[in-house]
Amino acid sequence: MGKLREIVRDLIFLETVPLYVRLLNMICLVGVGATVVSAVTRVFAGQSPVIIYILSGVVLLIFGLLYMVNALKMHKFGVVVTLLTLCNVLFPLALFTLGGAEGGMAAYFALSITIIFLLSWSTRMRVCMLGLHTLLILGCYIVIDRCPHLVITLGHGQQVFDNAQSALISGFFIGFVTFFQQQLYLMEKEKSDTSTEELIRQSELMRIVNEAAVLLLNDEVSRYKNTVKKSMGMLGKALNVDRVSLWKNEARDGKTAYVRLMGWNLKAFSYPSRHMEVLSDSAFSRWRERLPSGMSINGPIKSFSRSEHDRLAHYGVRSILVIPVMLQGAFWGFVTFEDCRVERVFTGAEERCMRSGSMLLVSALVRGVAEERLVAAREEAIAGAKTKSAFLANMSHEIRTPMNAIVGMTAIGQKSADIGQKDVCLKKIEDASSHLLDIINDILDMSKIHAGKLELSAVVFSFDKLTRRAASIVRHKTEEKRQNLTVDVDAAIPPLLEGDDRRLLQVMLNLLSNAVKFTPDGGNINLSVRLAGMEENLCTVQIAVSDTGVGMNEEQRIRVFDAFEQADNNTTRRFGGTGLGLAISRNIAEMMGGGIRVDSEPDKGSTFVFTARFPVVSRETSPDVPDGEEAEQVCRYAGRRILLVEDMEINRDIVLALLEPTGLEIDCAENGAEAVRMFSSNAGRYDMIFMDMQMPVMDGCEAARRIRASGEPDAGTIPIVAMTANVLKEDIDKCLEAGMNDHVGKPLDLNVVLEKLRRYLPERAHD
Repeated sequence: MGKLREIVRDLIFLETVPLYVRLLNMICLVGVGATVVSAVTRVFAGQSPVIIYILSGVVLLIFGLLYMVNALKMHKFGVVVTLLTLCNVLFPLALFTLGGAEGGMAAYFALSITIIFLLSWSTRMRVCMLGLHTLLILGCYIVIDRCPHLVITLGHGQQVFDNAQSALISGFFIGFVTFFQQQLYLMEKEKSDTSTEELIRQSELMRIVNEAAVLLLNDEVSRYKNTVKKSMGMLGKALNVDRVSLWKNEARDGKTAYVRLMGWNLKAFSYPSRHMEVLSDSAFSRWRERLPSGMSINGPIKSFSRSEHDRLAHYGVRSILVIPVMLQGAFWGFVTFEDCRVERVFTGAEERCMRSGSMLLVSALVRGVAEERLVAAREEAIAGAKTKSAFLANMSHEIRTPMNAIVGMTAIGQKSADIGQKDVCLKKIEDASSHLLDIINDILDMSKIHAGKLELSAVVFSFDKLTRRAASIVRHKTEEKRQNLTVDVDAAIPPLLEGDDRRLLQVMLNLLSNAVKFTPDGGNINLSVRLAGMEENLCTVQIAVSDTGVGMNEEQRIRVFDAFEQADNNTTRRFGGTGLGLAISRNIAEMMGGGIRVDSEPDKGSTFVFTARFPVVSRETSPDVPDGEEAEQVCRYAGRRILLVEDMEINRDIVLALLEPTGLEIDCAENGAEAVRMFSSNAGRYDMIFMDMQMPVMDGCEAARRIRASGEPDAGTIPIVAMTANVLKEDIDKCLEAGMNDHVGKPLDLNVVLEKLRRYLPERAHD
């Protein structure tokens, strides 16, 4: 019986089947029942076997129609076949086999007209079928009247029986039709009531969504987080859930995960101590498949997979609605609405409204984050512009001060006939020039740092000698201010290390120079160097510079390592300086595997602590290491000839004067084309070439390329060193790419020039 009820439900009451098909199925099922009953009764009544065969054929025909209409989905064709067969074949056939006009066919013909009214899906079809059927009925009765011998007659008792049976079957059929119509009415009414309730519910939810939209669109950017959370609460209460969470789809540790950005919950249903902040994509395979395609997840968690159920049940979730959110056509994340009290499936109206609400929440959040970043970037840009504006003003002052000294002392020296006064002027010009070069180098270093192009070179150096050199360079400044400079070097530091000694000296001098600048006359300055650690072949050195100067407060300590910063504006006015030295020092320290920090109190002095890591070099494997004093000794070069390529006469004069003590013979070329000609026409004459980069006619890089490609015997081996004011990394790279061996920056440092001579003219350096 259960199977039969299931068949009847699928054929007659399933809403996915069209109404006229359900009517046809109902008529066929009633027809099967009536035919079977009629056949059985006629067997017991001893009627002709022909009638039994006809009724059996009718049953088979009805089952064929059911198969055609339901299994093969030939709905309208099946209805037409049914009407034509039932009304225009079977009923006329039954008229002649069941007693003609004396039988019970009048009721059946009335029933056939009823069936035509029920199954016809249009007025035109109904008129055509009724007209055809009416004509057929009239024709049948005319034939019976004219040819009564064509009718199989029945006895009086059989006629009474047939009339009674036809009346009963017609009555039952009408009863079934009435029952079916009543059931359809009740179903449609229930659907209508449900739809009305859903519309009311949807209207209420959309009202809440609209209120949330107004709140989200009109609120200030600074409060967007609170507004989004408040709107989440409005949606959660309207949906009668306990928690609402907003999740972002992101990659974590190479895997996809869902990260909880914001949430709202009723106080009684707050998350346990271990919050559900990240959901692994691998634990929610069904979510991974449905959500990116815009499909939601809806229902009690008991219907979910085991991994999903266990993960959600841990946080008290019983039912959940997961709404995916797409931004610009891509899956951004989703919003969850969690019910921790009852098991439920959220209605279509609720899901539709929450889709709109979820999009509003995410859009507001994304807009808020973007505007917050925009505001922050704008404030940062304004602050940066103010800082750089102040820096430029300071730089103007810093550059003009030594330039004023240079111009002024030059004028005084030219007018003075006193040799002693001229020497004083030259000494002050030298000091001002050195200060101006330091400013320019700081600016260049900072630009390299901002471009990510500051690099370290590795040479073997003596740490003890480097420390002594740093102290000796600043000692004359401490003596001028009557300051007490002490140096304490840990004997445990290995004598030879490998690293960028020039940058290390730069940091040490920066810290020492600041200590001298900010310490009053008669104060104390201490340079302390300690071995901070040894790991395999790596040595960690700690350099501390302490002073008894003006010190800094906490706010100043925080900002002092930022670019373009000093302790305060008064610092610049009182002591001068670019405000770049400590920022450069911090970057160098970090590149050397260490760091820099400061301990300070106002009016109690400061201690800057700088750490760096260097590989240790044993004496057996290290080359000779010149220190500062040795670098100033002049070689060790009589009988050697170099070619100096420089377009500016004053620069040629400077190089000639600087290298005069070396005994070198120097030929000069004023541009690259002249240098190529002189090299090619004097094969083997030159031991080394110093080449400027920017020159008329032909620049230094092109000249170097042509010399290398000239085919002369020493074209591939002669050392070519760039001697130029182009000192950025890309300039140095251009020199090397053109075939040069090395680079010396202008203004020239004699020690650096002598170091290049020792490197590239080693075999006769002691001549």
